[in-house]
Amino acid sequence: MKLSKIIAIVIVSFLLLSLSGCVNGDKGSRLIKARCTSCHSTKRIYAHKRDKTEWLDIIKRMERHGAVLNSNERAFLVDYLSSKD
Repeated sequence: MKLSKIIAIVIVSFLLLSLSGCVNGDKGSRLIKARCTSCHSTKRIYAHKRDKTEWLDIIKRMERHGAVLNSNERAFLVDYLSSKD
């Protein structure tokens, strides 16, 4: 395989991986704005680094207070929020 093809494959792979992160980031931001910001600012939501167990506990508590999430949204938010720096 020619070096130029290898470089092209590496660049395309990198771009695809980068875009997948952007899509999840956008989805996470949209979901938080839709489900959480009626009561909390995004600054408050992102203020502390928490692990998956902590986010799941918080999200379940928010659901008891009226937040509406389906099981897929809940799982996505737990993964999304626990991966934020």
